[in-house]
Amino acid sequence: MHAPELPDVARDPERTQEGRVRLRYEDLAQDGRMKADVVPFAMSEICWRQLLVRHAMTARLQAEGILPILRRLIVAADETPLSTMAEPEVTGSFGLALARAKGGDRFLLELTAELRGPRGRTFAKVERAGEVERVARVYGEHVFTRLFAPPEERRVRALPEGLAVQAERPWVEPEDLLRADEGLVDGEPVRRAMRFSLVHTDSNQHVNSLAYPRLFEEVALDAWGEPWLGRGFDVAYRKPCFAGDEVVIFAQRVRRGETRGARVWLEVEGETRPRCAARLWFR
Repeated sequence: MHAPELPDVARDPERTQEGRVRLRYEDLAQDGRMKADVVPFAMSEICWRQLLVRHAMTARLQAEGILPILRRLIVAADETPLSTMAEPEVTGSFGLALARAKGGDRFLLELTAELRGPRGRTFAKVERAGEVERVARVYGEHVFTRLFAPPEERRVRALPEGLAVQAERPWVEPEDLLRADEGLVDGEPVRRAMRFSLVHTDSNQHVNSLAYPRLFEEVALDAWGEPWLGRGFDVAYRKPCFAGDEVVIFAQRVRRGETRGARVWLEVEGETRPRCAARLWFR
C-alpha cells in the first residue's frame, strides 16, 4: 500500500519519551485495524502530556508568549490487528525546524510518534498472535506564534537563545496538497454542505483539528461508494472553523497505481481559499 511520507525527525534522548496508551473500543475497526484518525491521540499523550509539559523548553517559550499551533498532520497506519485489551507501546519525539515561507521564515515544532503492539483481536483469532509489530506513525507540524500579541507582532522571527533548529522543511499550504494529485483525479468531486456545532469543538474555542480527518474520510468514501478504511492522510490547516460555521466539503477520487485515495478540501462561502485540505489513502 502506498502511504504518505513522514518527515524524519531525529530522536534526541532528551527530546524522546516512551510510554503506553490504552485503547477504546471505537479506536479499532471490526477487523482489528486502528483507525487512522485516532492515531494522533498517542502523539498527544506521549509527546504533550508526558514529554513537553515538563520540558524546560516549554517554560522558556511560554515566558516569551510563544505557543505552537498545529498546521499540518500526517498519519500512516499499518495493517496490524489489535485487541482492545492491548496497550500499544509509543515512542514520541520532538524537534525544531525552519520553513522558508513567503513573507519570512517560520519556526516549527515537530512532533512524531510510532506505535507498536501485539497482534490480536478482541473476539477472534489471528495468525502470529502476540507478535509485536508496528501499528502506526504520526507527524504533527506546529508553527510558533505569539498568539495573544497584536497581529503585526505574532510572527516569531527568532527562537529564544539556546534553541536551535535541526531541520529545514518546505512550507506547505492546503492548495499544495491538492496540486500534488491533480494528474491522478478520477471523476468530478462530490460535495457535502454542513454546519459545525459544539460537538465538533474543543476547549480552544474552535473546531477540533481531529474533526476534519474523520469528516474528510466520510465524504471521500461517499465519492468511492465503498466501505473501505482510511490508512493514511496528510492534512494542512489554514484557518480554524467555529460552531455555527456553514461549510462545504469537497472530495475527489484519486487513483495512485493500485492504491485508491482522495483529495479533499473545505470551503466557506465568500472565501477564495480552502480553510483546510487533505490527501487520503484507503484500503
